[in-house]
Order: sequence, then structure tokens, then C-alpha cells
Amino acid sequence: MARRTLRSKRNIISDMQQLGWSKSVATQAFGKWGPSAISILAQDPYVSFYLPARPPWSEADAMARKAGLAATSPERIAGAVRYTLLASTNDGHVFVPWEELLQRVTRLIPLDNAEGWNQAVETLTHQREIYVVPSAQDSQSPVYLYFLYRAERGVAQHLARLVTAPSRIALQAPGETELNKVEKQMKLRLADLQRTAVSASLTSKVVIITGGPGTGKTTILRGVLHLWGGRGAKIRLAAPTGRAAKRLSESTGRMALTLHRLLEYNVEDGGFLRNSTRPLKVDLMVVDEASMIDTELMAALLEALPSECHLLLVGDVDQLPAVGPGFVLHDLIESGLFPTIRLNEIFRQKESSLIPTNARKINQGEYPDLEGQGVENGQDFFFVPRSSAEAARDAIVELVTQRIPRQFGFDPKEHIQVLCPMIKKDAGVERMNEILQEKLNPADTRLQGPFYSFSIGDKIMQTKNDYEKDVFNGDIGFVSDWNRREKWVIINFEGREVPYRMPELENTALAYACTVHKSQGSEYPAVVVPLVMQHYPMLQRNLLYTAVSRGKQLVMLVGEQQALEIAIRNNRIRKRYTGLGRLLEETFASLAIPGRPA
Repeated sequence: MARRTLRSKRNIISDMQQLGWSKSVATQAFGKWGPSAISILAQDPYVSFYLPARPPWSEADAMARKAGLAATSPERIAGAVRYTLLASTNDGHVFVPWEELLQRVTRLIPLDNAEGWNQAVETLTHQREIYVVPSAQDSQSPVYLYFLYRAERGVAQHLARLVTAPSRIALQAPGETELNKVEKQMKLRLADLQRTAVSASLTSKVVIITGGPGTGKTTILRGVLHLWGGRGAKIRLAAPTGRAAKRLSESTGRMALTLHRLLEYNVEDGGFLRNSTRPLKVDLMVVDEASMIDTELMAALLEALPSECHLLLVGDVDQLPAVGPGFVLHDLIESGLFPTIRLNEIFRQKESSLIPTNARKINQGEYPDLEGQGVENGQDFFFVPRSSAEAARDAIVELVTQRIPRQFGFDPKEHIQVLCPMIKKDAGVERMNEILQEKLNPADTRLQGPFYSFSIGDKIMQTKNDYEKDVFNGDIGFVSDWNRREKWVIINFEGREVPYRMPELENTALAYACTVHKSQGSEYPAVVVPLVMQHYPMLQRNLLYTAVSRGKQLVMLVGEQQALEIAIRNNRIRKRYTGLGRLLEETFASLAIPGRPA
């Protein structure tokens, strides 16, 4: 039976490819709809945009035209709306304003009259695929994908539920004696602002702590855990990525999970088993690296929290925002509705360290301090000037393979991470990986995977969460074994051997270099960052700040002086269309919140 099913799957996928669909779309369509995939896509090829391997507009549109859909049909216009709204999520948008959406759709297809447009919008609204927010200025009415509107509204509503519900732990500030006991348990003194933050976790239902590297976030977390642990509370810790969860566990001595594992992600239907009908059993929910949480994930987390629960969000709001749609931590802070402790004083790392100092300088738009005492006296932050992208690339190769290992003792594969602003160009991720792979892991033969070739010893990064394998986006491992004939490979993730079939490697990448975005939630002993004018579109302050703050013991910026200066000056955060601030204001307007003046 299984073999017949397998053959049927192969035949159906083959048939879809012969019709004109790409293999990735055909495979995912079968995974989603089974044998009905062909008829579903034939009826409306534009539903393919909801697949993870979203096809380009041209592919789905060509299939629609083959199916006989007219150029001006409402179905085609609806497909263009669907495609545009989904594509906008790649830029972090939760909605698109009406007039801008119309303009974007017009770039895909001609709109000869308003009738077809209005009919398409009405149909999508009726089918609950989109939601149009009424606005006094119709041209600026937000147009959401319905699931994103529901998620953003859910964030506001669940936060309102939390802050208005009574706490199982009395909302009362800890006394001096209790805080002194916490300090004794931790064997250190808390600064005044750290004491304020620790106390706020008890006196408010939702609290935000934000600050850069070295500003004491971990110390505050440990204080909070000691305080709440002394009261017999049920505490849960989580972070958006596997590496961030592991760091949280190591720094607090308590088990921390990824948010997806905490919420019991269901691989089959893509949903969470923990929700409003099966909430978590928790008195205090602590979430680290909260700047990485997008709208949908935050909505899922909040839905699963019982009303009596306290929520502590910890993160660096000045880092790059979440990869997914939304600007959640930023919007929560800007709303002014939740106690927010902003940490500025640097506590971490030895006094002579330039890393936290320069991270703060960059974040404030100032030029970093490069006048250290030299390698022999512990200087840990450098700028290596080069006149071109090619020269910067060559310098990075020498630094990673020779100078840094020789002068600082770091293993080039285990301890050094190259973080690039972009994937392409001479000093981008692809070219850096190609050269560093050859230098650091030369091999006579390599096995060809879906997107890259590899051999035993190569450094690999997981690029998507895989709950069956228990590996997560950002996890780094090394190829330890393979079988050419049977086409499988073993990747060692910090001592754990994980098997992969060849197609499964499409969710991995060479990891000698990665984008700054992919480094979020991770820390590395040594970080090397190319800064070149070829990467001009990505030369932004928050990107440079994020890259610098990933380094624990050494940071080296390599490239053109002009590129460094532009990155520091450019504080134009790419605008994201989000409505969370408006929804929070509307939701909280008439609430009576305990401890807050009316």
C-alpha cells in the first residue's frame, strides 16, 4: 500500500510539473492537498501563493491563463491582490494601505475599470482572505490578509485580558529584606535600575526590559527568577530560536524552550496545541530576544497564557526587527501602556572591552572608539580599512584563516563567524562561503546537495525550524558522515548526530558566513563583518549594531571607511505598516487596569 501511495505521489507531482508547475510548488501542493492538488490548482492557480514555496507571479499567472482565465477577470485581480499582500510580508508589513495596494496590483496587471477591482476585493473579503479597515481617508484604509488582522487584533486583546485580570501572586512590590535576600542568593549587588526592573515583574502584569549588550539584562532575569522562585511560582522561560533558548538556559540555570516547542507546534497542520482552550500552566512567562517575535507568534503566545499570568518580555528593541511581519516589541514600547525599563549602563565584560561601548556608540549614531591598547593588551574591537569589496573579501579570508587564529587562539570554524549585510556581491554570504569552505575544509570530492556542495567537516546552518529533528533556525553543526549511494548525511549539532536525507538539506546552508539577519538570537566568540559600498542598500545603523552585538570576545569590521560612516549615519529604519499601536489604543481606551490611574 505504501509503495502504491509513493508511486501515486510521484506520478501526481510529475503530472503537475508537466503542466508547468515547478517541482517545489508541485511537491508542497501535494503535501497540502494530496491527490486533489491538481484539481485545486487548476480551479484557481493563484491559491499556490499560500504555499511556503510561493511561486513567482509569472508562474501562477501563466498557469491561470492556460486554464482560460481572462486578463481582466475578477479571479486574476484577486490573485494579484493575494500575491501583493503576501509579498509585502517579506518586508515586514502587516497590512498595505488601500491606494498603495492598488498601485502595486496595477504594476502586475492592467485595471481598466473599477468594477473588476471592487468585485475582487468584495470576493476576498467575503471569503475572509482579506480585511479592509474602515478609514476616514479611504485611500489610506489598511488592507490586511485576514489571518494577520486576526493575529494583530489578538495581540491587543490578549494583552488587555492579561493586564486587567487579577494575579495569583499579589501585585505588591517586594520589600527591602526580600530584595536583599535575592542579592545574597545571587552573590552580587543590583544597581538601582536593576532593582526597579526586578520589582516591576511583581507589581505589573506585563513588563518590558530593553537594553543593549552588557547592560545587565541577564542579571535582572536571574534576580526575577530568584524572587519568583522564592514564592513558589510556576515559571516558564522561552526564546524565539533554539540558540537563544540555549543561551537563556545557560545564563539562568533553568530550562528554556523555543516558543514553538513551548506552544507545542503541530507539524501536520502548522498550528499550536497550546492555545486558549489548552493554556499553559504558568505564573510568570519570561521571553528573551523578544525583538525577534513577529505578530503571529506573539498572538499565539499570548493566547496560550492564562489570565492570571505575568509576562516579562526581554530584548533589544534597537536590533533588527523580526524577520516575519510586524514590529511588535517596538509597538508595545511606543504605546506607553506597559512598564518599560530601558537599560543604558554597561555592566558586562571587563572594563577595557570596547565591544559593548562601541555597540552603544553605534546605536547612538557615534563613531566607534578604535584607539585600543593593541592585541597584546586585550583590544577586542578593530576596523580594518580596505579600498574595495574585493580587497575586503581577501582581507577577511586572511583574518579568518590565519591572523585571528594565530593572534587570538580562536578556532576558525568553531569560534569565528563572518556576518554579511547581503547574500550577493563580492563580499556577500555566497562568495565568502565558497572561498572559506575551500580554505578551511579543502576536499578532493564533495557531495552535491540541493543548493550547495559539501564534504565531511563542513560548517552547516539550519535555516528553518525542524521539530521532528529537534534542530532550529540558526543552529550550527558540522558534517560528520555521509552515504553517497543512499544519499544521506549526518550533521553533528554540538555532540548530537542528526541524519538528513538529501532533499531535507534544502533547509540548511553553508555557515562559514551568514547574513546579519540570520545571526539574531545568537552570540559568537569572534565576529567579522564586511562593510563595503556594494552593500549600500543594507548599510543601516540597526544592522551594524546587531552585527557588532553578536560578538562576545572579538569584533572586526573590514572594508571601506565610507561604508562604515554611512551605516552609522543611516538611522532610517525601513518603515513597516503595522496597526498594533492603533489597536492597542482602541482596546485599552476604556479599560480599568489595576494599579493604573483612571
